[in-house]
Amino acid sequence: MAAAMKRWSFRLMVLMAPVSIFEAAVKGQPPKNPPPKSAEQEKTSGVILKVEPIGESEKSPRGWKLTVNTDVVWRDFVRDQAAEPKKVARTGTAKAAKKGVESVASEGHPKDNELLFTVEIDPRTEITMRYRSSTDSIGEGSPTAEGAARAEAITSSTSGEKTPAAPPAGSTRQSPKARVLGATELKPGLWVDIDFRKADQRNMARRVAVLRPVGGADTSPAEKNRSSSPSR
Repeated sequence: MAAAMKRWSFRLMVLMAPVSIFEAAVKGQPPKNPPPKSAEQEKTSGVILKVEPIGESEKSPRGWKLTVNTDVVWRDFVRDQAAEPKKVARTGTAKAAKKGVESVASEGHPKDNELLFTVEIDPRTEITMRYRSSTDSIGEGSPTAEGAARAEAITSSTSGEKTPAAPPAGSTRQSPKARVLGATELKPGLWVDIDFRKADQRNMARRVAVLRPVGGADTSPAEKNRSSSPSR
């Protein structure tokens, strides 16, 4: 008899458990152990228009706010930016940013307020510089200018060339890592790819990658026109 009572008690506990969970849901009460909430990560890209410090002190701000023009497309941006790998690798972010500000994509492109995107970065944001083929508008690029140039050559090749072979198994050769940048190296005129999440109605950047175009013409359309025009 005692054994039968124990079995019935166990069955009653099993039946009551889902009833209590259902009652809590109906009353709007959260479960005792809710699953962890993970903010959905989103992506955007474009040319930096403004970089503003966040905080009372500009010398040691607690963060930075970027305003990005997302209406500029990669193929327009690279017309004045793309160059051969060695030249791109030698050019620092400050000089590249100045050239980006003066480019056709930045100066001649309208700025629609609805397409201006603001995002905040803090000390936890990963900021790196990568290189991308001028004909690749969606890839993550390469940590080195030479790697992006190889991708450019493979993409534009029509002779059926194969991609470079991967290093053999067990090789000690390590893949190069992207150069880490400081927040102060982010300048208007640079192209950025941004991974972000929303938090309290703000866009918080988790990753910012400055993308430098490699390949294509070494001179801008304006320079080509000047060089091709007859001298007086």
